[in-house]
Amino acid sequence: MDTGTRGSERGIRSGPHTRRTSGPRGSYHVFGPAAFDPVDAEPVTITNLNGFVGLAYISGMVTQTNVKTGEKARYPFVDSDMRFMQGNFRGTDGRIHQATFGFI
Repeated sequence: MDTGTRGSERGIRSGPHTRRTSGPRGSYHVFGPAAFDPVDAEPVTITNLNGFVGLAYISGMVTQTNVKTGEKARYPFVDSDMRFMQGNFRGTDGRIHQATFGFI
């Protein structure tokens, strides 16, 4: 969620262990859960951030229900990656901005 500023965040350039994903503003770098990338990999997905990062890797089971037949099936839900970043960053306009970002 942007706090109303006009500057866009700058994505981090890719490194040797980054996954690239596309979004509405182009490609972004993302280190994945420890099963895919080093456990101490950079959790931030934007550069020039001075703030806080929280992340969780969630695993478990999910139930899919067919709404027409009522039939149920159970599937594993493995390493869902959820994060937030909050703080100040230098935007593409060169100015300092404050914002909160969510990554699900």
